[in-house]
Parts: sequence; C-alpha cells; structure tokens
Amino acid sequence: MNRSSQVLRALGDPVIVVDRDGDVMVWTPAAERLLGFPVDEVIGRPLPEIGVRLDTLLPGRERRVTLRRREGGTFPATLTATELPGPDGGVDGHVLVVKDLTPWIGPGGEWAAITETMVVEERLGAAFRGIVEATGSDMDRGGSRLEPLAQSLADQGRRLLPGISCLIAVVPATRQDVFHCL
Repeated sequence: MNRSSQVLRALGDPVIVVDRDGDVMVWTPAAERLLGFPVDEVIGRPLPEIGVRLDTLLPGRERRVTLRRREGGTFPATLTATELPGPDGGVDGHVLVVKDLTPWIGPGGEWAAITETMVVEERLGAAFRGIVEATGSDMDRGGSRLEPLAQSLADQGRRLLPGISCLIAVVPATRQDVFHCL
C-alpha cells in the first residue's frame, strides 16, 4: 500500500472519488463507516443513492446537504466537490469530501432536506462571494467601494431571484450583535 492510500485510509472524514460517468473509483473506510455501504459493493459502480446530485455541485465550494445511509436514516453534512484533473487536462471526475454535522447541530430532519430554495440561496451566495472577490472589496475598511459593491450584489440577487427585493446592508463588526434580519 502506498503512502497516499495510507493517508486516505486514516482520514476520519469520508472521501469519495467518482469518475466522469459517476462510477465510484475511491471509497474510504470512513465513507463505509458513515454511509454503511461496503467498499466492495460500490467500487466500479454508480454512486449509491446517498443524496448527492453531482450535477448541482459547484467545484471547490462547500455545500450543506442531507445524506442517506444504507439503512435509510438521514443526517446533515457538508459536501465539498473538487474536480479531478485527467492526464489531458480535462476533468476525469470529482473528489467528494463529506463532513458529518451531527456532532455539531444534531440529527437532521425534514428541515434539513435539500430544497429548491436552498439551491437558489447557495447560488446567490456563490455569486455574491464571486463579486466580492472580483472587486477586491475590503469590507472592514468601508470607503467609496462599498456602495457600488452593494448595488452590484442587489442587482445580481434580483437577476437570480426575480420578483423579490434585495437589501444589502454593511454592518460594522462592532454592531453585528444588534443587527437582525427578518
């Protein structure tokens, strides 16, 4: 067993690798323990029905999901997908890292299920992060760049969620304890 395999086997969080067709290439012992599917039942086969829709994942972004165990129980988790580069520079698949949130927030329930609203919220958040990163805005310093940034964020929100109003508020860190969104 090479060193990379030893590291993957030692990880406490599940790591799953799927090829471009969605077939499982790597299923770590932590994935087996958490999800309940033995490695010999998943390698070379399509990703089991654990609640992951590969087509909705944004590479490099953490996403909150509700996953299913083999016996049918569900639990809240975060899932981070990273593109697996191929020898030709294209994408050969995805590396999925799962973090069970149960120890921090308790067991999931109906409230934790993926909904269309959550997908839109995640896309909106990703768009906002992208705008902030692209503009290089320093939110802590205030200044003249905040007003155009807030306008850009509100415009993006209106495009992603037609028919709603968007309010962008900049709240100093010293005042966040008194700021509430309703």
